[in-house]
Amino acid sequence: MSFLLEDIEHNADTLQEILFIFSVQHDCCMAKCEASDFWEQVQERQVTSRKEGFIKHQDDNNFVINMYAIHNATLLRKSLPHHLTAPKLLYSDRRLHHGKVAAGLRVSQTAKRVQAQAKRKETQARNAEKKRKRQEAMESDNDDAEVGNEEEGDEDKEPPVKRSRNGKGWAT
Repeated sequence: MSFLLEDIEHNADTLQEILFIFSVQHDCCMAKCEASDFWEQVQERQVTSRKEGFIKHQDDNNFVINMYAIHNATLLRKSLPHHLTAPKLLYSDRRLHHGKVAAGLRVSQTAKRVQAQAKRKETQARNAEKKRKRQEAMESDNDDAEVGNEEEGDEDKEPPVKRSRNGKGWAT
């Protein structure tokens, strides 16, 4: 992360020397800025009970430069000194850290896989039971329908009368 600490005077000469636009934000941590006032938030024209802080900045000389801006990354890195743009290591021994994290994940992932497999078997058993009950219900409904058809004597019924296509009368 790079910091911009200089106070820049605005005059015609410096405005002519602008090379590109870059993103900066006030560094409230370094300046120890605090919320100086609070007000209620308004939502849909109604005042809520939530309060929002208003920050009064202590100085205007400390800024943080957004180094991850994609549109001008090369220009920004060329313009700043190398010690400000050089990557900093998170861990001194990256391989050792990677090995520790991987070993922890192997243990936790194995436990998660066992849990997932148990849940999968439980779900399959539950779905098989539901399917079996549906099939039993369908078979009992079919048996009832066959018994009902035998009692009614459907063979003696006449076929239904069809209506003509033009809708004006009945076809014979």
